[in-house]
Amino acid sequence: MNTSPFHDLNISSDAVGDGIKLFKRLYDFGYRTIAVNQVVDEVATEPKGKKRKGEKNDVDIVPLPVVVDLPEELAGRLKVLNRLTVRLSDPSQYVKVAQSENLKKYHLLAVTPLNENTFQHLCHTLDVDIITLTAAEKNLRFNRKLYNLAVSKNMYFELSYGLALNSSTNRRDLIQLSHTLHGVGKSKNIIITSSATSYLQIRGPYEVMNLGLLFGLSQDQAKRAISNLPMDVIKKRDGRRFGKNVVTVMKIDDDGSLDEITSKAKRLKKTNEIF
Repeated sequence: MNTSPFHDLNISSDAVGDGIKLFKRLYDFGYRTIAVNQVVDEVATEPKGKKRKGEKNDVDIVPLPVVVDLPEELAGRLKVLNRLTVRLSDPSQYVKVAQSENLKKYHLLAVTPLNENTFQHLCHTLDVDIITLTAAEKNLRFNRKLYNLAVSKNMYFELSYGLALNSSTNRRDLIQLSHTLHGVGKSKNIIITSSATSYLQIRGPYEVMNLGLLFGLSQDQAKRAISNLPMDVIKKRDGRRFGKNVVTVMKIDDDGSLDEITSKAKRLKKTNEIF
């Protein structure tokens, strides 16, 4: 039985202005973790003018994360993360993002590939949490090899329903995109988000799960797309931010001396035995 709380890992920073109406609606619907998303376009990473010789560019291309002040009654009950999404058509520009000091202050990192070359580079080379796909990217060519490569690297594909709410064209394109992903990858590692720019665009988890069925997901996949898988995304990013740790557990006899314990620990470290 799936008992994981519900997540929405893409709430536009524009929606934060709705304040308590946004956060209360999310909480009342059953969401317990959300991510406030800020988008950086590739053009923003380009220098505005030529630098003089020896001159340093101290402007960080990644903005500081939005600071969210939760209503007092939701503090400790609704977890808010910060997410950065980079729209990328030239893979070489990603280096500037990766070197950003502000990037370290975000919990999640997503990339929207704007062409096929960037999508291939993303799957083969980059290490990001989320690959954001919108109706505008429906013409990207997907294949099973690339899809499975991204899955093997614990990257997740995002489908956002927000833009499809008020446009039949976007709705049709999003359904077409989702069925393409199902055809090449059986809808593995797909998360569903709102990309809401207003509290009115937030939909309840069970309505989102029904959308998942429309996207070609199974009932279990649709539920995991807003619960278990977003939680896995967060765990992956935490592992990158804080590093991996290995805990060794040893059984120590009651009469073992300190020297014997130390000797056992050294032998264990040397042989990389883990019990």
